[in-house]
Amino acid sequence: MVKNWRGVKSPDLEELGSLAEEIYRGLPETFRRRCGNLVVQITDFPDGDVLRDFGDASPFDLMGLYQTAEEGGPDIVFLYRRPILDHWAESSDALDALLAHILIHEIGHHFGFSDEEMEAIERSQDSPAIRGSAAGGSAARGAAVRRESSS
Repeated sequence: MVKNWRGVKSPDLEELGSLAEEIYRGLPETFRRRCGNLVVQITDFPDGDVLRDFGDASPFDLMGLYQTAEEGGPDIVFLYRRPILDHWAESSDALDALLAHILIHEIGHHFGFSDEEMEAIERSQDSPAIRGSAAGGSAARGAAVRRESSS
């Protein structure tokens, strides 16, 4: 049976941000607690300075980046919508699983988690948050999510 794709659009900044926020709330509390007042910012592409820092990478090469706070501000995980959607279109990954992978790895690398530890957290994501309902209840610490057009 062929899926009906009529009228289906790729997620915009707002929709991707809502999904990222839901996934973040479903991460283990001990993992989220390390993040403090983390901000997840959704933009279409990394900016030119970031691309230069990565050796003039293609704007499609980077799906996410953890940026440490400057002068008391919150740390930020940037999620780059267009590279994420490009990867999603060319893979068999589910979009929610891909976003969870990016969030876990950006945060995990920042805090020095091993690949094995991050894989264990990803395996724990076979949870209600990945299947579509927010995990963690009202006590779950959420990240502020910003959506910003970079065009």
